[in-house]
Amino acid sequence: MRPADGWFFSLSGSRTSRAPAQEELFANGPHPATRAYEVGDANLDQEVSWSLDATAHYDSERWTADLHLFAVRYDGFIDLRPTGEEDEESHLPIYAYLQTDADFHGFEAEVSYRLWQEGTSSFRLEGAADYVRGDTDLGAPARIPPWSAALRGVAEGPAGAPAWRPGGSPARIGWRTSSCRPTATPC
Repeated sequence: MRPADGWFFSLSGSRTSRAPAQEELFANGPHPATRAYEVGDANLDQEVSWSLDATAHYDSERWTADLHLFAVRYDGFIDLRPTGEEDEESHLPIYAYLQTDADFHGFEAEVSYRLWQEGTSSFRLEGAADYVRGDTDLGAPARIPPWSAALRGVAEGPAGAPAWRPGGSPARIGWRTSSCRPTATPC
């Protein structure tokens, strides 16, 4: 729906399902990147979700903004949970894939402001934030950071190139952070 110049709103719902991934079914060993010894479950069933998404978008000469709200209900959510045990050889904590029901909700927001423009060269400030809250039959889901935020400046030259050299991608400098729940497993 476009109620006025620069504005767009939408609402959508969906039902999706997916089969378990290979690692969710057959993992059985250390995974240094996640700092865990992962154990799959060959008996996992499909994961089914129902979701509702709402979007608002605004675009003007200097400003662009997006807001997305979402809620998702899972039947058979596939989660990687700590078992409380440690692998004797790798000394990594053991995590096992299992299924549980789950509900998630949250938002994503982005805003951009063109601070300066001369011809096809410009500099803009961008900010983004997101938040997710999830609950399963077993408590908070593992490895999902509840929020993150980012700020950055973007300089562009002619045809999207940095002002100091032709061709190439925009120059970006920024900051990003996220948080884990105090009781959550490593994110």
